[in-house]
Amino acid sequence: MILDTSTIHFKKQGHGAALIVLHGIFGSGDNWQTLANNLQDQYTVYLIDQRNHGRSFHSDDFDLDVLADDIYKFIIAESLSKVHVLAHSMGGKVALKLLSLCPQLLDKIIIVDIAPKAYPAGHEDIFRAMMEMPLSEIKSRTEADQHMLKYITDPQNLKQFLMPVTGFMQIILKHLFQ
Repeated sequence: MILDTSTIHFKKQGHGAALIVLHGIFGSGDNWQTLANNLQDQYTVYLIDQRNHGRSFHSDDFDLDVLADDIYKFIIAESLSKVHVLAHSMGGKVALKLLSLCPQLLDKIIIVDIAPKAYPAGHEDIFRAMMEMPLSEIKSRTEADQHMLKYITDPQNLKQFLMPVTGFMQIILKHLFQ
């Protein structure tokens, strides 16, 4: 089955060899816009919002295999070959899965800030705060902030960064920690 590219949000710019950019968790393709602007004279850059991120579709189906399959279907739907992939963090894990799924379609992979290994647990306080946020009861950012203060004592900017993504992160975290 071919992925309906209308359900996966992406920006395409430039000309030359295809370069797909895969963001990390909590991110979106927009995080890489400056890089895309700098590379558009050499590459056709695809800034993809992976499922459950940015403006792409949201789904209860979520793991690295599903994300890699989405990108494989995207490559097929866009009729790409010899694709370069630049991937950050979670996107790096997706790129490694993609490499095992369709090596014949890929030319080069650059993985930033992740290694092909298991990582120790971390950020449990952040994940717990997001998972236990009573979204149906929260009426303001102040109420959300008060809820998060029960779990997170990090600097204010961490809470400000995390609050907008809490809803879809509940879906993501449910699947990552099953």
